[in-house]
Amino acid sequence: MSATVVCKASRRIRYSLGGLLAVLTLAALGAAVVGYRHQRLAAQEHAFAEISKRGGMIYVYEEGAYINFNPLPNGFCGTGLIRIVDAAPQPTPFADDSLLSFSDEDVRLIQSVLHPVSINFSNTHVTQQGIDEVRKMFPRCDVSR
Repeated sequence: MSATVVCKASRRIRYSLGGLLAVLTLAALGAAVVGYRHQRLAAQEHAFAEISKRGGMIYVYEEGAYINFNPLPNGFCGTGLIRIVDAAPQPTPFADDSLLSFSDEDVRLIQSVLHPVSINFSNTHVTQQGIDEVRKMFPRCDVSR
């Protein structure tokens, strides 16, 4: 008696152009989302650096950023604090101190902050028009002077 060995044909994965298109489309969408997020974070870091050069102090919490232009007492940490971007040390005063202060022209920097929670414009040259502009940009943000 001879034994006949029957091999089951293994299922081969079949590739098609439609499947390749679907995989590449998903990969491209994922890369676009990651790239957009990276671009927004880089713009926010640039804004933080410029705001701190002009005397601002940024407290970055899990829920968003708190921007303040007057010194706060120690202990303004609380739960959820991720980091603090200190105000840059002020150099010796120049005759023209426009580079050392925050004004209406600098309000555009706040557009790059992803989630501003509170902005205090005390000790700045921001007018009521600039404050209203920030309130239009971020209606849920607490903007004060």
